Amino acid sequence: MFSEALSLLPDSSAVLAIGKPRGEKSLFAHQFLEEGIRRKESVIYVVSNTFPESAMQRFVHDAKGMRNFRVIDCYTLHSGINKIDESMVLRVSGPYALNEISILLTRLLRSMRKPFRIVFDSLSTFLLHNKLNIIQEFLELNIMKL
Repeated sequence: MFSEALSLLPDSSAVLAIGKPRGEKSLFAHQFLEEGIRRKESVIYVVSNTFPESAMQRFVHDAKGMRNFRVIDCYTLHSGINKIDESMVLRVSGPYALNEISILLTRLLRSMRKPFRIVFDSLSTFLLHNKLNIIQEFLELNIMKL
């Protein structure tokens, strides 16, 4: 079902999936990321509502194919657990740290090969911690980087 929708997405596009909580948005996002990994594209997964280790379990089938896979973790430090960055996981202080996230995205976009796939999971969490107009500016700025 989702694979047909994924093939219809034009290159260099940004997609916002809107729906009820616990809907199929995450399934769509995960299939989008898996397709990028399969194609050996650079994949950036911005996680804001769960520990990155939980989120990554779906994707770590083939460590070789994960060379261009990075996670920006907006959850762990915010939850009060102190962890340092790892090779695949880069941590920011929380979903309110939009400048930190933007800086990391810029650094990753410069260091990773093209094309890119970036998924924010979940934008709802960012909206809980930031004003709507701030999120809009953040997304516009970072979409332009791509």
